[in-house]
Amino acid sequence: MTEIRKKILVVDDEEYLIKLLKSRLLVHRFEVVTAYNGREALEKAKSEKPDLIILDVLLPVMNGAEFVKEIKKVPAIRDTPVIVISAQPETKEEFEPKDIVAFVNKPFQPDEFISQVKKAIP
Repeated sequence: MTEIRKKILVVDDEEYLIKLLKSRLLVHRFEVVTAYNGREALEKAKSEKPDLIILDVLLPVMNGAEFVKEIKKVPAIRDTPVIVISAQPETKEEFEPKDIVAFVNKPFQPDEFISQVKKAIP
């Protein structure tokens, strides 16, 4: 019997952070899809239908807050949990509390981050 792996979309414009998060998530047996800007993330969210989205706030093309507003308009992905990551704590105000499951400040401890992920998609 094959294990059903949870799929996570990681969205950040910093390649090193995507690589770090991807490697941590793979160790914990998650499937990982990546995107480097908000528009690419929106297309991948629609096509891949992830179980969780990990999202940076400051993104090229479409920022994190705009991305969240856009996914809320798409029935197939509007209820997907979103964890926002940001080096600027004040950007949390750009999101409706009901639209995100967690806000994680950069830099973060990888173990604490993984526990947030596991809480968001048990």
